Amino acid sequence: DSRKLTFFCGHDSNIYTTLGALGVKDYLCPKTYERKTPMGGAILIEKWMDIDTKKEYYSICLVYQSLYQLEEIPNLELDKAPVKYHLSFNDLNENEDGLVLASDFETKLLESINAYDKLKKQYCE
Repeated sequence: DSRKLTFFCGHDSNIYTTLGALGVKDYLCPKTYERKTPMGGAILIEKWMDIDTKKEYYSICLVYQSLYQLEEIPNLELDKAPVKYHLSFNDLNENEDGLVLASDFETKLLESINAYDKLKKQYCE
């Protein structure tokens, strides 16, 4: 409950396989050559709460530097921020703000972890 940030570091292949395992809808990233996993990209998961209903939600995005930012190397600032591209899921409903219910996303995470564990047991043990 006290954690404010979790950082997991990997490569573009980690991003692509993680998003595939989570059932992200097909997408094409704007402003980059790499249409699925841009160089230097990150998966950003933001947790939000509706103050009226106290329901928790997540917004899941890819964040990456645009082709212009990679070529011209400007300082990244609030008015020159990296691209933030919203992701949607095949089997998770979004509310009117594009957010998914926290409990639904957490269930999806656990299902993906369990599927990985099953494959690992099947092929590696």
